[in-house]
Amino acid sequence: MIETEIGYIVGKPITSKIKDIPELKKHIKEILPVIEFPELGFEDLEKVKAEDIIAANISSRAFILGKPTKVDKINPDDVKVTLNLNVEFVNRGRGSDLTGGQWDTLLWLVNNVVSEGWEIEPGQVLITGALGNMVKARKGHYIATFGSLGVIDFRIQ
Repeated sequence: MIETEIGYIVGKPITSKIKDIPELKKHIKEILPVIEFPELGFEDLEKVKAEDIIAANISSRAFILGKPTKVDKINPDDVKVTLNLNVEFVNRGRGSDLTGGQWDTLLWLVNNVVSEGWEIEPGQVLITGALGNMVKARKGHYIATFGSLGVIDFRIQ
């Protein structure tokens, strides 16, 4: 499977819950486009429920990172994403696809991670979720365009 996502590079350690988005932004160094390859492990995705995903502890198998952009140079909710396979359009999304938007989702993610006893270190990349749909991977040449965040060009063989 393939997902287009937005990622955040941590610039300062996060060791306790963060109260709001302005405080969160002080800990984030850069924003970047991401292609994620989640590991699903289910034969029939039509029958998968949220509880199945949680129980299976589905996570990222691999990812491709694009070129980073400084946090103050872009509003991630405004990013428009398209994914093409060869010349065929296969997916479209926006940064604002996530409930509450990118920064609210990132704040929720960070606070959940630290409430579980983990620390988030500088250089780590946090991703917030699929923009548009999850797409079944097929062989070919992909071009993911993330508006002003740039392009990720890759092949699956």
